[in-house]
Amino acid sequence: MRSIESIAETLRLLCRNRAALAGLVILGVYVFVALFPWLLAPNDPLKRDLALRYRPGFWAGKEFARFPLGTDYLGRCVLSRILWGTRTSLLVGVIAVSISTGLGMFLGLLSGYFGGWVDMVLMRVVDVLFAFPSILLAITIMAALGPGLEKAMIAIGIVYTPQMARVVRSVTLVIREMEFIEAERALGASHARII
Repeated sequence: MRSIESIAETLRLLCRNRAALAGLVILGVYVFVALFPWLLAPNDPLKRDLALRYRPGFWAGKEFARFPLGTDYLGRCVLSRILWGTRTSLLVGVIAVSISTGLGMFLGLLSGYFGGWVDMVLMRVVDVLFAFPSILLAITIMAALGPGLEKAMIAIGIVYTPQMARVVRSVTLVIREMEFIEAERALGASHARII
């Protein structure tokens, strides 16, 4: 019962915030396109026809129905390729954010909870990652890991780990001084349980 009330309250707040509602609609459309591209794509994205190379898009007139955004150098429909590509883009984003969140939470929790030399060492590692421009760090990691989409997701995840680690560390520093943490320590809870 309590969870239903909190969901209803969240929906009321969401409906009042037009920017959040617009973002949710855009995200919903993007996820729908990523999950069901075959419903929207006018052509097969992999079908090649060299006779149809470089067809213009919607501004050409007669080819609009077949190729709304035109064709590429191999005669493939550009709109179909974009719609099918949203699945890969969404997958890369979700996995990269999961990696950065996981690593950032791990580093931030350890650093904020233990403090002292652990905090000093981990935050200096994070500072070193912050010192490099994001794109340069991603290229360096990709050069070390090798080519491939999986490696690109790992590289992007590592590049954005420092931001997450800093946020989690700051929250951990505040929470570790609260009374319920002191009560857990007094009851003899282990570090892993408290974390």
